[in-house]
Amino acid sequence: MLRFQLAASTLLLGLAAAPAFSQQSFADATSSAGLVYKHKVLAPWPMQQMAGGASAGDFDRDGWVDLYLPSDGIATEQLFINQQDGTFVDQAASFGLTGKFRGVGCNAADFDGDGWIDIYVTSMGSDPAESTNGVHRLYHNNGGTGFTDVAVAAGVASTNAIPDGYGPSWGDYDLDGDLDLWVGGWHHLATNPLVNLGTRLFRNEGDGTFTDVTVSSGVFDFAVRSFAAIFVDQDGDRYPELHVAADFGTGQYFKNNRDGTFTKLNWFLPNGDKVHNGMGTAIGDFDRDGDADWFVTAIFPSWKNAGPPGNRLYMNDGQHHFTPLPPSGGVDDGGWGWAAAAQDFNHDGWTDLVHTNGWPQPDPVTGGVFTDDPTVLFINNGDNTFSETAMAWGLDHTGQGRGLLTFDPDRDGDMDVLICTNKGDLQYFRNDLSGAGTHWLKVWLDTTGHPGVAPDGIGARLVADSGAGVVQTTWITGCSNFQANSELVAHFGFGDLASLPRLEVHWPDGFKTVLNDVALDQELTVAAVPPYSHTPLVGGQVSDLVVAGLEPGEVAVFLVSVDTSLAGGTCYPFLGDLCVDLVSPFQLGYAFADASGTASFAVPIPAGLPPVPIASQAVVPRGPGFEHSLKTNAIVATVQ
Repeated sequence: MLRFQLAASTLLLGLAAAPAFSQQSFADATSSAGLVYKHKVLAPWPMQQMAGGASAGDFDRDGWVDLYLPSDGIATEQLFINQQDGTFVDQAASFGLTGKFRGVGCNAADFDGDGWIDIYVTSMGSDPAESTNGVHRLYHNNGGTGFTDVAVAAGVASTNAIPDGYGPSWGDYDLDGDLDLWVGGWHHLATNPLVNLGTRLFRNEGDGTFTDVTVSSGVFDFAVRSFAAIFVDQDGDRYPELHVAADFGTGQYFKNNRDGTFTKLNWFLPNGDKVHNGMGTAIGDFDRDGDADWFVTAIFPSWKNAGPPGNRLYMNDGQHHFTPLPPSGGVDDGGWGWAAAAQDFNHDGWTDLVHTNGWPQPDPVTGGVFTDDPTVLFINNGDNTFSETAMAWGLDHTGQGRGLLTFDPDRDGDMDVLICTNKGDLQYFRNDLSGAGTHWLKVWLDTTGHPGVAPDGIGARLVADSGAGVVQTTWITGCSNFQANSELVAHFGFGDLASLPRLEVHWPDGFKTVLNDVALDQELTVAAVPPYSHTPLVGGQVSDLVVAGLEPGEVAVFLVSVDTSLAGGTCYPFLGDLCVDLVSPFQLGYAFADASGTASFAVPIPAGLPPVPIASQAVVPRGPGFEHSLKTNAIVATVQ
């Protein structure tokens, strides 16, 4: 196609200016890594051309990321276990994954908080003769030794009355510490081409089951034709908004109301435009202003001239408004786009974009051909423009790309790319970035010691301050890139920086962890801990009540109750309707956080008190009108 001839010419002219370390940084390591898999299609299958997903996750928790691929209806599922030497071995059978079904998309996360990564898989059925609904799978990880499908018991096996279900996404939208599930639906009812009922939001009840809250939460829309979604906080109140990439101009943006419901908003300003054929999606701080911008893949040129052509990168203007990057930004033309991911692939400190693409049929109106669309790699130039460099960097994939994910299976610090091809070969591109100016940091989040935060830190925001005003921000999300999910790790590139002056982890509970003078070129694990603690309650002595992880100067108000049931019920309208866990508490006092973000309050424990249990907790007024106020964990302790 002409557009790719022009792109190639532009690329060749620009190669001389490209930095030496970033040239030819990818190598096709599919065969040497043992990731040999060819996707097939079991017919008849509605919209079979859109299938092809994968999930990255450390399923045996040995510190090395593994890969899961759904069955295509002909071959069984694949579970490629990382051998820690640059290779993988398919061990699906030994993990009990032997099903043959019409798998579509998948997403891996720890839905029950037991420390082991589970997998949700959308499926069009397992009947070789026809597609069926109600057969999605939720694989519970049995301690790293096998998987059991619990979808029916959990209440998430069905999302529509007809075969449907594409990209699933995880996120803790109600901030109760467990992961809720969103599933994209695209197929319309045969009796009405304008109605789709398959997009679902399931609330995690914390007991292994989910409740369908699509209608009650306010996210139901019969017209939406959705593929992928992202939960991410866009207004600083900790509660994640919901971004939905959807087809035919039905993409959506929902503001979280902090009460279990959402409000649909128009996300772009009057001078913006709405992406027409939304497919894949990614978020990142592409302009380094500290907030999450939103990328959506689409079709270029537009299919049948039906709407605005091409991808959209919506730059976050604040107040739930976004402005699309103009065509001069260089990211609109990605062919027939599908899955996307955002990473700093060359470690220059700017977030880049990769997305795959392709469609087997030509456009009957425009004559556009997408059969051999090359996967695109948009390198961020740091000035709101991007340069397409995929072929020059060795990321040579053409054909029918669908799912795509980023991960670091060799643990060398740069992010590799896996592409799932519809009716074609899986391809693994190893990033062999080397040379000067390529320092990096990977940050894992460990939430096992803090049940109030979602597993693996999903929903957390990480801020890397390199000094001199250079600040990078990234998020841990359980998003679907489009039928695939990337590794749950925060990754930063730092160029020539020798060490990182400051790293902040902003946890979804509103508190933060700060690390100073962080060494680079390492994997770092940061553990979430409950923010509130106190020394023993000993009669005749002083007990120190401490809240950590605050902003300097913030106030912590300490509460106590003799009712230790932690049944809650006390809410404060002047604190944004914040409800504490204590029953009928009274205020002990307050303290201001010092420069380290720690507030301490000394309480004399009267001598002679009987050994009775006492419940205590702290609240932190925050935000305009205190509407973003938060509470700490509650502690029940007995007077000694």
